[in-house]
Amino acid sequence: MKRKGFTRLLSCALLLSVLLGALVFPASAATQFVDVYPGMLSREYFDAINYIVDNGIMNGTDTTHFSPYQNITRGMFVTILYRYSGSSAQIASNFSDVPSNTYYYYPIGWATSKGIVNGVTTTTFNPEGVITKEQMAVMLYRYAKNIDGKTYTVSAFDDLTTHPDYSSVSSYAREAVAWAKTYRVFPLRQNSSSYISATANMNRAYAALYVANYIKNITGFIRKDRFKFTNS
Repeated sequence: MKRKGFTRLLSCALLLSVLLGALVFPASAATQFVDVYPGMLSREYFDAINYIVDNGIMNGTDTTHFSPYQNITRGMFVTILYRYSGSSAQIASNFSDVPSNTYYYYPIGWATSKGIVNGVTTTTFNPEGVITKEQMAVMLYRYAKNIDGKTYTVSAFDDLTTHPDYSSVSSYAREAVAWAKTYRVFPLRQNSSSYISATANMNRAYAALYVANYIKNITGFIRKDRFKFTNS
C-alpha cells in the first residue's frame, strides 16, 4: 500500500477506496478469523474489523476468532480507546470495582483523568457491564473533544427528534448522540424515521464499526495506517 513511487494522489485514492468498501478482495487481518468473512457480515463491518485489527486497536478473542456478536463491556471499550490513543500512562483507577490486576485498570484510570468516562456512581465504574450505544457515543464524543481537541457548534448538530425513539435517549447523552449522527459515527440517516436504539447493548462488531467511523470521519486515516488486502 505504501510502495515507493506511489504519488500522494494515488495513495489518497487508495485509502478512500478502502474506506468506501470499494475493494472486493478479502482483508488479510480479517481472514485470520473463521467467524469473520464477507457474506456473514456486511461489507462495512468486515472492512471495519479488518482495519481495527490490522492497526492493533482491537484483537481477536483468540487466534482464530473475533467473536463479532459477543457483547462488549464498558471496561473493554475504554481499553479500545486507550489503545487507539497510543497512551501507555499508568494512572491508577480509584473505583472500588476496578481491581489493580485487571487489564482495564490503567485504561479506566487514564480515561477518567482525561474526562472521557465517569463512574456509574462516585465509587463504582461497572467495568463488566455491557456498554450501550448512547454510552459509546458519549465516550467517543468526549474523546473527540478532550483527546483530539475538536470543537463543535452544538446548535449545528443534526436533529434527533425525527427518530421515533428519540425520547429513549438519556438526557446526558443527547448531545453526544446528535454529534454521532451528524458526523456519521453512527449510521443514522438525516430526516429518517429509523430507530436510534440508544439503550441497545453493543457487541464487538458494532465497536469496530463505530471506532472505524470515528477515525474515518473525525480524525481521518493517516499514512502509517495499514490496509492489507491479499490481492492488492
